[in-house]
Amino acid sequence: MGYMVGIADHGGIGGDGHYKLNTISELERYISYLSEINACCGLEVDAGVSDIPDNLVPRFDYIILSAHHILVDRTFVRLDEFFHKKPEDPDLYWRNKFGIKDVRSVLDDTLTAIITGLETGKFRILGHATMIPLISLQDENYKTEWGMRLLDACWRNNVAVELNNYCKAPESWFMDLAVKFDIVFSIGSDGHREHQVCDISYPLECISRYKIRSNRIFGYSLEKRNW
Repeated sequence: MGYMVGIADHGGIGGDGHYKLNTISELERYISYLSEINACCGLEVDAGVSDIPDNLVPRFDYIILSAHHILVDRTFVRLDEFFHKKPEDPDLYWRNKFGIKDVRSVLDDTLTAIITGLETGKFRILGHATMIPLISLQDENYKTEWGMRLLDACWRNNVAVELNNYCKAPESWFMDLAVKFDIVFSIGSDGHREHQVCDISYPLECISRYKIRSNRIFGYSLEKRNW
């Protein structure tokens, strides 16, 4: 059967201006361009920071929700620096950089922002679920509770969890929970460079390791398009 390529650039209304697709006209041009090539039309929206107008949602084949900020003292802080540096001790790094004293409060607020987005019903996929600083350093009980709350929101809202090649996410502790939840997974290269496009080695490794069945892989029927 093979697979079809989908393109999901970053965008959405109300963002911090970091991404180019942050106005209605820019999103309209983006949709128009992708309609001319043989690819599924996707978008990646930043949880709690940007949104997509209701009338544009049906024009996308799928929309991804992912966290590119965390909430620190009710202020969204971009994660780009963390993504690029990958510090050896992220706990110490974030405490020193932002003076974070209550790590779990930050993680709880960020989780709430993600779940609130999922419950709008606009999103088909949760992107790079565990690429959030500090979560992997918490004890097993907290990580399990945090992960189960997120997976429950995915299950209730029919949202697939992305197997992300670029970020190597989700991590194993989250995957262990997800397969028990019988969640649906999507396959994503998350290619930010030309040579990374369609590299799905990590997703395929996860599918093999966790024996994920074909009926638990997210797919999109082109027959549903209303273009």
